[in-house]
Amino acid sequence: MLIFYGLVNVGAFFALATTYSEKYVGYWLAFLLPGILYFLLPILLYFWYNKTIKKAPSRSAYDKFYTIIWIALKKNFWRMGRKGFWDPARPSVMRAQGITTYKGKPISWDDGLVDDVHRTFSACQIFLYFIVYYLNDGGIGSVGIAQAATMTTNGAPNDLLSNFNPLTIIVAIPLLSYVIYPLLHRYNIKFGRISRITFGFTLAWISGIYGAVLQYYIYKTSPCGYNATSCSNNGIVSPLNVWLQIPNVALGAISECFCNVTAYELAYARSPKNMKALVVALFLLTNALSSALGEIVTPAIIDPHLIWVWAGPAIAMAVLTVHFYWRFHFMDNDEFMTEQNQTFITGNIATGKAGAGVPGEAAQAPVDEEKNVQELNSNVPQREANGEAINEAK
Repeated sequence: MLIFYGLVNVGAFFALATTYSEKYVGYWLAFLLPGILYFLLPILLYFWYNKTIKKAPSRSAYDKFYTIIWIALKKNFWRMGRKGFWDPARPSVMRAQGITTYKGKPISWDDGLVDDVHRTFSACQIFLYFIVYYLNDGGIGSVGIAQAATMTTNGAPNDLLSNFNPLTIIVAIPLLSYVIYPLLHRYNIKFGRISRITFGFTLAWISGIYGAVLQYYIYKTSPCGYNATSCSNNGIVSPLNVWLQIPNVALGAISECFCNVTAYELAYARSPKNMKALVVALFLLTNALSSALGEIVTPAIIDPHLIWVWAGPAIAMAVLTVHFYWRFHFMDNDEFMTEQNQTFITGNIATGKAGAGVPGEAAQAPVDEEKNVQELNSNVPQREANGEAINEAK
């Protein structure tokens, strides 16, 4: 996953060429350069077509997914988080109540799929923290570019420094993949997924604090004081050099290597086989929600409040970082890969009976992970090999 994210940012680094093209040639060239790259993609896909895995989308899986959610919400009177919230959607519970059909048709899902939906929602709780995280990664909206405009650039474009985000990632990922992570593994130092995300969150809010401190000194050194942004339109700027933004950009970029990459891993590892695209989409939705939140607070991104535009999200992220680790630290050593451990994920760990995975196959959960998996799947009934619930909520 690190290599994938690194290659994504190799493409993002080409934005550096468009930055200078816009400044010294014109917008037409700035738009043409990425257009040329996109026009080459169909050719690349054509040559790799036979090596790609092609799978048709299954609407029935998502229909069942939404049906289970609807039944659980309706039967619980839209009160989420209740103990046994998912039980009303279990076919075994519905049959016990004399319900054998849904909308005039036989019930087409089993208890295993309900467990999958439950586990998916449990995992997606992690993604909610990324809404605030993205506000700290480079600041809210274009506040970083606006800050650069109030500093001495010596002819460099205002958005030049933002291109050092992908450059930092391109440099950091090989170091993580081939130096840091192998060293941690060699000396048996555990640095699990939750620890990685927590560390990334920490780097993000530190970058926000750095941006706030830098903004404070811009106000102090600008001839216009706390109206530095409006004065920059007339060429009156702070003597502080724009390259002082590098730590802010670099910290945010490095945090992505720990947060985004690990979140993609979790989205794949903790999602059922037929819901991986949905879970990844839910993770990407947090980016959209964060952008929407940024648009809402855009009217506040004006002088003299720019210090708090940086400091506010940083403080919120610092608090959420502590809460995040406290809430999910039990998953730190979890190797929850559904493709490899599909049986023990939803099965009876204590007895080794299969659940929603391969019927009749013994579970192979490590002893030290038993508690972690059971905590994540709390309130999920355990099942015998035939899929029947043995501890249904009454």
